[in-house]
Amino acid sequence: MGKNISRRLKLNRLSNTRDIGGIVTAEGAGIVKNRLFRSGQLYFADADDIACLSSMEIKLIFDFRSAPEQKEKPDPRIGEALHINMPIVEDVTAGISRDQKSDVNAFDAVIRNCAEDPDFGIRYMADTYLQLAKNDFCKRQYGSFLRQILEQEEGAVLWHCTAGKDRAGIAAVLIEEILGVHRDDIYEDYLATNEYLEPEIDRIMVMLGKKMNIDGAEKGIRDFFGAREEYLRAVYRIMDKEYGGAACYIRDALNFSENDQRRLRERYLI
Repeated sequence: MGKNISRRLKLNRLSNTRDIGGIVTAEGAGIVKNRLFRSGQLYFADADDIACLSSMEIKLIFDFRSAPEQKEKPDPRIGEALHINMPIVEDVTAGISRDQKSDVNAFDAVIRNCAEDPDFGIRYMADTYLQLAKNDFCKRQYGSFLRQILEQEEGAVLWHCTAGKDRAGIAAVLIEEILGVHRDDIYEDYLATNEYLEPEIDRIMVMLGKKMNIDGAEKGIRDFFGAREEYLRAVYRIMDKEYGGAACYIRDALNFSENDQRRLRERYLI
Protein backbone atom coordinates (compact mmCIF):
# COMPACT_ATOMS: atom_id res chain seq x y z
CA MET A 1 0.00 0.00 0.00
CA GLY A 2 1.31 3.45 -0.93
CA LYS A 3 1.66 6.39 1.38
CA ASN A 4 -1.56 8.10 2.41
CA ILE A 5 -0.48 11.58 1.34
CA SER A 6 -1.32 14.26 -1.21
CA ARG A 7 -0.55 13.65 -4.88
CA ARG A 8 1.95 15.87 -6.68
CA LEU A 9 0.69 17.28 -9.97
CA LYS A 10 2.94 16.57 -12.96
CA LEU A 11 3.88 20.15 -13.77
CA ASN A 12 7.04 21.36 -15.45
CA ARG A 13 8.04 24.31 -13.29
CA LEU A 14 6.03 23.89 -10.08
CA SER A 15 7.57 21.18 -7.92
CA ASN A 16 5.32 21.36 -4.86
CA THR A 17 1.77 21.67 -6.23
CA ARG A 18 -0.34 18.86 -4.80
CA ASP A 19 -3.90 17.55 -4.66
CA ILE A 20 -4.89 16.48 -1.15
CA GLY A 21 -7.76 14.56 -2.72
CA GLY A 22 -7.41 10.81 -2.39
CA ILE A 23 -6.11 10.89 1.17
CA VAL A 24 -8.09 8.43 3.30
CA THR A 25 -9.36 9.59 6.68
CA ALA A 26 -9.00 7.74 9.97
CA GLU A 27 -12.57 6.45 9.56
CA GLY A 28 -12.00 5.22 6.02
CA ALA A 29 -13.61 8.02 3.99
CA GLY A 30 -11.76 9.55 1.05
CA ILE A 31 -11.11 13.20 0.29
CA VAL A 32 -12.64 14.17 -3.05
CA LYS A 33 -9.99 14.49 -5.76
CA ASN A 34 -9.25 17.59 -7.81
CA ARG A 35 -10.97 20.00 -5.42
CA LEU A 36 -8.33 21.00 -2.86
CA PHE A 37 -4.86 21.98 -4.07
CA ARG A 38 -1.85 23.20 -2.08
CA SER A 39 1.16 24.77 -3.75
CA GLY A 40 4.26 26.88 -3.67
CA GLN A 41 4.30 30.16 -5.59
CA LEU A 42 2.86 30.06 -9.10
CA TYR A 43 5.17 32.68 -10.61
CA PHE A 44 7.42 30.19 -12.42
CA ALA A 45 4.59 28.26 -14.10
CA ASP A 46 5.12 27.83 -17.83
CA ALA A 47 2.37 27.83 -20.46
CA ASP A 48 1.75 24.10 -20.09
CA ASP A 49 1.53 24.41 -16.30
CA ILE A 50 -0.96 27.26 -16.59
CA ALA A 51 -3.03 25.27 -19.08
CA CYS A 52 -3.04 22.25 -16.76
CA LEU A 53 -4.11 24.29 -13.74
CA SER A 54 -6.71 26.12 -15.81
CA SER A 55 -8.26 22.78 -16.73
CA MET A 56 -8.81 21.97 -13.04
CA GLU A 57 -11.78 24.37 -12.75
CA ILE A 58 -10.07 26.27 -9.95
CA LYS A 59 -12.41 29.02 -8.75
CA LEU A 60 -10.37 30.54 -5.90
CA ILE A 61 -6.61 30.98 -5.50
CA PHE A 62 -5.46 32.14 -2.06
CA ASP A 63 -2.06 33.85 -2.02
CA PHE A 64 -0.68 33.70 1.53
CA ARG A 65 2.45 35.71 0.72
CA SER A 66 3.28 39.19 1.93
CA ALA A 67 2.80 42.23 -0.29
CA PRO A 68 6.55 42.46 -1.13
CA GLU A 69 6.58 38.79 -2.13
CA GLN A 70 3.51 39.22 -4.30
CA LYS A 71 4.98 42.30 -5.98
CA GLU A 72 8.31 40.62 -6.70
CA LYS A 73 6.83 37.39 -8.09
CA PRO A 74 3.15 37.94 -8.98
CA ASP A 75 0.78 35.08 -9.73
CA PRO A 76 -0.06 34.42 -13.38
CA ARG A 77 -3.70 34.30 -14.39
CA ILE A 78 -5.11 30.79 -14.01
CA GLY A 79 -8.25 30.35 -16.09
CA GLU A 80 -11.20 32.17 -14.54
CA ALA A 81 -9.95 31.77 -10.97
CA LEU A 82 -10.39 34.66 -8.55
CA HIS A 83 -7.03 35.50 -6.93
CA ILE A 84 -7.38 36.45 -3.27
CA ASN A 85 -4.49 38.24 -1.57
CA MET A 86 -4.50 36.85 1.95
CA PRO A 87 -1.13 37.38 3.68
CA ILE A 88 -0.90 35.12 6.71
CA VAL A 89 1.73 37.22 8.49
CA GLU A 90 1.65 40.98 8.91
CA ASP A 91 5.38 41.47 8.31
CA VAL A 92 7.87 39.68 6.09
CA THR A 93 9.55 36.99 8.18
CA ALA A 94 12.88 35.41 7.26
CA GLY A 95 12.38 31.73 6.57
CA ILE A 96 8.65 32.02 6.11
CA SER A 97 8.90 34.30 3.09
CA ARG A 98 12.12 33.18 1.42
CA ASP A 99 11.98 36.62 -0.15
CA GLN A 100 15.67 37.39 0.19
CA LYS A 101 15.35 40.86 -1.35
CA SER A 102 12.87 42.16 1.18
CA ASP A 103 14.28 40.46 4.29
CA VAL A 104 17.97 40.34 3.38
CA ASN A 105 19.24 41.62 6.75
CA ALA A 106 17.18 39.15 8.75
CA PHE A 107 18.15 36.36 6.38
CA ASP A 108 21.87 37.12 6.68
CA ALA A 109 21.54 37.15 10.46
CA VAL A 110 19.89 33.73 10.39
CA ILE A 111 22.72 32.33 8.24
CA ARG A 112 25.32 33.69 10.65
CA ASN A 113 23.48 32.16 13.59
CA CYS A 114 23.25 28.81 11.79
CA ALA A 115 27.04 28.87 11.38
CA GLU A 116 27.51 29.49 15.09
CA ASP A 117 24.87 26.99 16.27
CA PRO A 118 23.91 23.92 14.15
CA ASP A 119 20.52 23.70 15.89
CA PHE A 120 19.59 27.34 15.41
CA GLY A 121 17.56 26.65 12.26
CA ILE A 122 15.34 24.15 14.06
CA ARG A 123 14.70 26.44 17.02
CA TYR A 124 14.06 29.45 14.80
CA MET A 125 11.54 27.69 12.58
CA ALA A 126 9.81 25.91 15.49
CA ASP A 127 9.28 29.32 17.10
CA THR A 128 8.02 30.70 13.78
CA TYR A 129 5.42 27.92 13.57
CA LEU A 130 4.45 28.60 17.17
CA GLN A 131 3.73 32.20 16.23
CA LEU A 132 1.72 31.14 13.18
CA ALA A 133 -0.53 29.18 15.53
CA LYS A 134 -0.72 31.84 18.26
CA ASN A 135 -0.64 35.22 16.54
CA ASP A 136 -4.06 36.88 16.39
CA PHE A 137 -3.57 38.17 12.84
CA CYS A 138 -2.52 34.72 11.61
CA LYS A 139 -5.53 33.12 13.28
CA ARG A 140 -7.93 35.62 11.73
CA GLN A 141 -6.47 34.99 8.29
CA TYR A 142 -6.63 31.21 8.58
CA GLY A 143 -10.20 31.45 9.85
CA SER A 144 -11.18 33.67 6.92
CA PHE A 145 -9.53 31.22 4.53
CA LEU A 146 -11.58 28.32 5.89
CA ARG A 147 -14.83 30.29 5.74
CA GLN A 148 -14.25 31.33 2.14
CA ILE A 149 -13.56 27.73 1.15
CA LEU A 150 -16.81 26.74 2.81
CA GLU A 151 -18.70 29.45 0.93
CA GLN A 152 -17.28 28.30 -2.43
CA GLU A 153 -19.69 25.52 -3.31
CA GLU A 154 -18.50 24.77 -6.85
CA GLY A 155 -15.17 24.04 -8.48
CA ALA A 156 -11.76 23.71 -6.88
CA VAL A 157 -9.63 25.91 -4.64
CA LEU A 158 -5.87 26.34 -4.47
CA TRP A 159 -3.81 27.97 -1.75
CA HIS A 160 -0.12 28.78 -1.84
CA CYS A 161 2.69 30.66 -0.18
CA THR A 162 6.26 30.82 -1.50
CA ALA A 163 7.64 27.32 -1.01
CA GLY A 164 4.33 25.66 -0.15
CA LYS A 165 5.74 24.41 3.14
CA ASP A 166 4.95 26.72 6.06
CA ARG A 167 1.95 28.99 5.57
CA ALA A 168 0.37 26.72 2.96
CA GLY A 169 1.45 23.65 4.92
CA ILE A 170 -0.40 24.73 8.04
CA ALA A 171 -3.49 25.48 5.94
CA ALA A 172 -3.33 21.91 4.63
CA VAL A 173 -2.98 20.61 8.20
CA LEU A 174 -6.10 22.52 9.26
CA ILE A 175 -8.17 21.15 6.39
CA GLU A 176 -6.90 17.60 6.89
CA GLU A 177 -7.72 17.83 10.61
CA ILE A 178 -11.25 19.01 9.87
CA LEU A 179 -11.73 16.20 7.34
CA GLY A 180 -10.55 13.60 9.87
CA VAL A 181 -7.17 12.51 8.51
CA HIS A 182 -5.11 10.55 11.06
CA ARG A 183 -2.43 12.72 12.63
CA ASP A 184 0.35 10.33 11.59
CA ASP A 185 -0.74 10.77 7.97
CA ILE A 186 -0.90 14.55 8.41
CA TYR A 187 2.71 14.52 9.57
CA GLU A 188 3.74 12.33 6.65
CA ASP A 189 1.99 14.58 4.16
CA TYR A 190 3.65 17.65 5.68
CA LEU A 191 7.11 16.05 5.58
CA ALA A 192 6.66 14.98 1.93
CA THR A 193 7.51 18.58 1.07
CA ASN A 194 11.18 17.73 1.68
CA GLU A 195 11.23 15.36 -1.27
CA TYR A 196 9.73 17.92 -3.63
CA LEU A 197 11.84 20.85 -2.42
CA GLU A 198 15.19 19.04 -2.22
CA PRO A 199 16.42 20.23 -5.65
CA GLU A 200 15.49 23.81 -4.77
CA ILE A 201 17.27 23.62 -1.42
CA ASP A 202 20.35 22.21 -3.15
CA ARG A 203 20.31 25.21 -5.51
CA ILE A 204 19.98 27.58 -2.56
CA MET A 205 22.99 25.98 -0.89
CA VAL A 206 25.08 26.43 -4.05
CA MET A 207 23.94 30.04 -4.42
CA LEU A 208 24.69 30.88 -0.79
CA GLY A 209 28.09 29.20 -1.03
CA LYS A 210 29.00 31.56 -3.88
CA LYS A 211 27.84 34.66 -2.02
CA MET A 212 29.07 34.04 1.50
CA ASN A 213 31.02 31.70 3.72
CA ILE A 214 28.58 29.04 4.92
CA ASP A 215 31.14 26.68 6.42
CA GLY A 216 29.55 25.02 9.44
CA ALA A 217 26.11 26.39 8.60
CA GLU A 218 24.97 23.70 6.15
CA LYS A 219 22.86 21.70 8.62
CA GLY A 220 21.19 24.78 10.05
CA ILE A 221 20.40 26.18 6.61
CA ARG A 222 18.84 22.91 5.43
CA ASP A 223 16.78 22.73 8.63
CA PHE A 224 15.77 26.34 8.07
CA PHE A 225 14.47 25.66 4.55
CA GLY A 226 13.14 22.14 5.11
CA ALA A 227 10.16 20.59 6.87
CA ARG A 228 10.72 18.90 10.22
CA GLU A 229 8.45 17.22 12.73
CA GLU A 230 9.55 19.70 15.37
CA TYR A 231 7.91 22.54 13.47
CA LEU A 232 4.51 20.90 13.21
CA ARG A 233 4.75 19.70 16.81
CA ALA A 234 4.98 23.35 17.87
CA VAL A 235 1.59 23.96 16.24
CA TYR A 236 0.05 20.88 17.82
CA ARG A 237 1.32 21.92 21.26
CA ILE A 238 -0.83 25.03 20.99
CA MET A 239 -3.82 23.09 19.68
CA ASP A 240 -3.63 20.34 22.28
CA LYS A 241 -2.42 22.10 25.43
CA GLU A 242 -4.16 25.46 25.10
CA TYR A 243 -7.37 24.44 23.30
CA GLY A 244 -7.87 20.74 23.99
CA GLY A 245 -7.23 19.50 20.46
CA ALA A 246 -7.30 20.51 16.82
CA ALA A 247 -11.10 20.63 16.47
CA CYS A 248 -11.41 22.96 19.48
CA TYR A 249 -8.56 25.14 18.22
CA ILE A 250 -10.25 25.47 14.84
CA ARG A 251 -13.57 26.27 16.54
CA ASP A 252 -12.33 28.68 19.21
CA ALA A 253 -9.14 30.22 17.80
CA LEU A 254 -10.19 30.38 14.15
CA ASN A 255 -13.94 30.90 14.75
CA PHE A 256 -14.80 28.02 12.44
CA SER A 257 -17.68 26.35 14.22
CA GLU A 258 -18.39 22.65 14.68
CA ASN A 259 -21.24 23.04 12.21
CA ASP A 260 -18.87 24.66 9.71
CA GLN A 261 -16.48 21.76 10.16
CA ARG A 262 -19.29 19.26 9.63
CA ARG A 263 -20.38 21.03 6.43
CA LEU A 264 -16.82 20.96 5.10
CA ARG A 265 -16.68 17.21 5.73
CA GLU A 266 -19.99 16.72 3.92
CA ARG A 267 -18.66 18.58 0.90
CA TYR A 268 -15.20 17.08 0.57
CA LEU A 269 -15.53 13.49 1.81
CA ILE A 270 -16.83 10.49 -0.09
